[in-house]
Order: sequence, then structure tokens, then C-alpha cells
Amino acid sequence: MTRLLYISEGDIPSRFAHATQAMNMAGALSNAVDELTLLTASSLQSSAPADEISSWYGVEPCFRIVHLPVSWSQLPFSKKEQRQQSVLNRRPSNAWKTRFVLAASSYARFKRPDLVFTRCCRVARRTTSLGLPTVVEYHGSGVDAARQLKRAPLREELLSVVTVSEFIRADFESYNIPTNKIIVEPGGVDLAPFVTAMPRDTARQQLGLPRDRPIVVYCGHFYETKGVQYLADVARYLPDVCFCLVGGWPEDIVRLQCTTCDLTNLLFPGFVSHNQVPLFLAAADLLVLPNSGRTQHAHRTCPLKLFEYAAARRPIVASRIPGIDCLVEHGQQAWLTEPDSSEGLRAGIERVLNDTALADHLAREAHCWVQQFGWDHRAKRILKRVGVLPKRAHDLHTLATRQVA
Repeated sequence: MTRLLYISEGDIPSRFAHATQAMNMAGALSNAVDELTLLTASSLQSSAPADEISSWYGVEPCFRIVHLPVSWSQLPFSKKEQRQQSVLNRRPSNAWKTRFVLAASSYARFKRPDLVFTRCCRVARRTTSLGLPTVVEYHGSGVDAARQLKRAPLREELLSVVTVSEFIRADFESYNIPTNKIIVEPGGVDLAPFVTAMPRDTARQQLGLPRDRPIVVYCGHFYETKGVQYLADVARYLPDVCFCLVGGWPEDIVRLQCTTCDLTNLLFPGFVSHNQVPLFLAAADLLVLPNSGRTQHAHRTCPLKLFEYAAARRPIVASRIPGIDCLVEHGQQAWLTEPDSSEGLRAGIERVLNDTALADHLAREAHCWVQQFGWDHRAKRILKRVGVLPKRAHDLHTLATRQVA
């Protein structure tokens, strides 16, 4: 019987990509082992019920969620705390993160699981020092990984450091993280919601979106690195196309609305629960990822939305940044455009919208390509690499051994 303890990077639920990845990986890993417990941070005031968390992320509640209360007040990612910090205009305290590391490590020491899987390097440093086999997933810089892990990579208890790109692998290696312990696994996607493609008109009717003109959909945050400002520029030059921008913190939406208040073809549905995302993608004629290429983030990113877009059977226009260019081929799984260029983005969108054959080809190729990136496949590949057989494979191995005996 394999017992796995999954320790998140911080608090769940939150509206950050790490929380989505943590929930999906926890669900996938729980399908491959006998027992999984997910540890997450919470406040003493409140913690979201497990069924509410599972519903938000669209993950089956097939594992136990344990909340570790590490703050007296609401954590920084909650709606209430976000509003308070905006009013006070100060950076929220991160002291709760240190308390979470200590509490999570103590919990692991008490429970003694067969494997710890964590998204926090400081947790990995402590659990390996306790003699617990540990896998850490980290997508940041090599200098930060080395600073937080310290001597952990030299311990045999650290089985692997998982990351999402060859660029990050090289960065880790430059800071003396052993090459044989680094596993590169791009992000994943829950393929189940996309098995049956919803008709475009049906999705638009359910969402109340226009049915008489093309719709371009973006899902994600509105940070500068996401390049949404260039998409707003394109909307100004394509008034007959509806641009539906899903996501964004309220203050980010307001900031973008202030510069586009004269446009009637921009829609801002705001944040939606994860299980609503496939509905918005199905309503689109085209899906867009206009990420900026001006920061190191362009090398380190592995956009989860790229995989969801591909699963949705809709053509994709995306920036040709290293984090995307290393995954898909221009003209095959996506139409790639020059990053940080409103003109290039507009040309790409117009090209795909006006070429039905190209759009169909892109959608078909992307859907075939993404099948290898299901979360379950990703989890099983990682477990096999670190010597932990997935549950069914372990059962078959045990049966075969008994038959030979």
C-alpha cells in the first residue's frame, strides 16, 4: 500500500496557477497510489470545505484535504483580504508561509508517508532531513531553487526535482542540482471535460454571447506578462470581432476598461470557476495567448491554458515565446506570432479567422497533440521515474511475481 502526502505551495483555493496545478496533480496522483492526503494552508477564521474546493477546480474529491491553520486572519489570496490590502495599499505579510512550512513538515514527520510530493522547496529541504523520500516540483529560477533547497539535492531522500522546461533544467544544473535528479514534464490538462465537443452555438446561447459574429476568447490573468494589453489594441482595429477576456483581478479589469471604455466589442466576464472554462472555450471561433516575451517568464512559463485550448478543439493563436515555441509547431498545433506586437497579433488573428481550412487544421492537430499531456499520464510518468509504481501497475507486478513463484 502506497501512501502519498502532497504538500501544496500555499493556500487552496486561490486564483493562481499553482493552486490549479496542485489540485489537478493531487487528483492524478491519487488515481495512481492507494492513499493520498493534500496539505494546504488556511486561516483560523475559515477554511473552504473539501467539496467546495473540488467543485471549484472540477476535480473529483477522491483524496483527503487537510487544512493547516497558519494565520489568524484571512490569507492574502481571499477576496476579503484582497479588498483590505487594496484599501491599505500595503504588501500583505508572508509570515504565514514560514509557519506553513514548519507545520507541514511536522505533519509529515508524524504521518511518515511512503512519499512526499511537494511544490515548496523549503518543505522538501525539511522532509529530506527527516529521512522522508521526497519529490519537489518547482518552476522558478535555479538560484531560488538552490537557495531554498540548500543541501537537499545531495541527500538520497530527494528523489527528484520536477520542472516544466529544458530552459529551467539548464538553469537548475548551473546551480549544481544533479542532472540525474531533474525531471522535465510540461504541464497537464484534464481531458475529461473536453471529450465531447459542445457545439459553438449552444455554448454561446448558455453564456449569452453574440451568435452573429466571430468571437475570440482569452482565459487567464491580466498581468503585463500575459500581453492582454496587445489584445485590447487588436480589438480596436477589429470592431466586427467580439473579444471575450475571461479572468483578471477586479482592479486589473478596471484598469483595462479605463483604456478601452470606448470599445463595445470587449467583454469581461471576470473570474469563473474552473469547470466553466470549457464552456467559454467552446463558444470561441479562436483562442488566443498573447504572452509577452520581454521577461525571463517567457522562458520559464508552460501555460496551462495552451493545453486546455488544444483540448477544446478550437484554433489557437499564440505568441512565439520560448515557453510556447518549444511545445508546439507554427502552422501545426498553433499559429505563432511575434510577441509584444499588436500588429503581429492582429495579422495572426485575421489570418486564422479568414481561413477556415487553416483553422480546422490547427484545431485538429492541437487536439491530437494534447492527448499525451493528460494529468494522469503526467503523474504516472513521474512516479515511474522515481521508482514508485502506479497502483494498477504495482498490482499487476505483484500478481506476476506471485505467479512466477
